[in-house]
Amino acid sequence: MKKFILNTLLLLFITYVIATLIVIIFPSKYMDPTYSAVKFIKAVKAGKENSYKNFIIGDSRAEAGIKPNLIDTKLLNLSLGGSSSIEGYFILKEMLDKNIKIDTLIVSYGATHFLSSEHFFSHSLKLSLLKFKNVNEVFNDLNEDKLTFWKPRKEQRQMSNLENTLTILKSYLILLKWPLYYQTEITNSKFLRGNKNNLFYEDVVKNKGYHLYGKEKSSSDLNEEAKGNLNKFTPNLAISNALIKLLDLAKNNNIKVFYINVPFNETSYKNVSLDFKSSYNKYFATLKSKYPNFIFNSDLSYYKDGYFGDKSHLNDRGASKFSLIVNQKLKQ
Repeated sequence: MKKFILNTLLLLFITYVIATLIVIIFPSKYMDPTYSAVKFIKAVKAGKENSYKNFIIGDSRAEAGIKPNLIDTKLLNLSLGGSSSIEGYFILKEMLDKNIKIDTLIVSYGATHFLSSEHFFSHSLKLSLLKFKNVNEVFNDLNEDKLTFWKPRKEQRQMSNLENTLTILKSYLILLKWPLYYQTEITNSKFLRGNKNNLFYEDVVKNKGYHLYGKEKSSSDLNEEAKGNLNKFTPNLAISNALIKLLDLAKNNNIKVFYINVPFNETSYKNVSLDFKSSYNKYFATLKSKYPNFIFNSDLSYYKDGYFGDKSHLNDRGASKFSLIVNQKLKQ
């Protein structure tokens, strides 16, 4: 009986080791296309694109809305789908820690990504964009009120000290590639995503970080801000703290900052409440006062629905239009 138990434990251990190695070695085979965007960002953070000194940090709206190839200033788009200023802060911090010279930083996050950082576990941790020390800073510094910032804003609640500790432990296990946390991705992908991710990566490299998401000729669907029926813009504290740290890093390192908001489609803009728009503008008025030397084009605005490929993202025509406007602003 004792020998059976030992053999069973040994078999379980070997299975765990094999499963962990699969998770570590083959992420391109089972993770979604965000893997390729993170791979590109990691290469830049490692200094493999050291001829660039101007960067964009933002979410998927910026990733799909600003084409570096249409900008006169030589820059790379390091925006990441589903990310918030939490990810942006640590991207900038690591680049500066590695003595990467940055002249100009374009920052662009949609209002929805001030409310929640929904891909913190599924992308930022599972793709190892963040590190162990970053997890400590998130949960012990940025997240002062201990809210579940990765959940939709209306579902966020305060964690107890024990819950906070267990969430940190969960984050560590994800970074350690604990196989059970990757079961969904592996099951859904059947390890068939390798070719798709390789093509995505080639596209991202060719377009210097830009990637087209929505491919429709027009979209009048409501984006997250509009369909959420939110009466007030109430940013999550952890995300807001991360933005402050990001802007402070830029200020302390003499980086020129442009905060630029990607437009909504017209239908969404007209369905966002006046109170939401007002409280959003009030929040940014405070930032403008705190950082008078930075340029803020943060007001909510819209383009006609025909410039959108889906409810949130500019299509190719819309991205070209917006990129030319960004180009003009950078020249001012």
